[in-house]
Amino acid sequence: MSDDDEFAYIRNYYKRSFYKGQRVRTTMGDGVVVGATLNYVRVRLDGLKHADNWHPANVEPLDNDNAKDNPQ
Repeated sequence: MSDDDEFAYIRNYYKRSFYKGQRVRTTMGDGVVVGATLNYVRVRLDGLKHADNWHPANVEPLDNDNAKDNPQ
């Protein structure tokens, strides 16, 4: 599956929308969405070189853009 398919799955199943490049906050700090895999959002936390998988319930958008206006 592509990132687009994964983002669509997250949007449909969890009713949460994310897109690549979106600034988000996790329980471990702020970062940027770099993709999606299975039912997880891939987030690279600020200051780190690698991304980790985060459950959509543990990721909150930081930017003012409404993710629904930027569907992936």
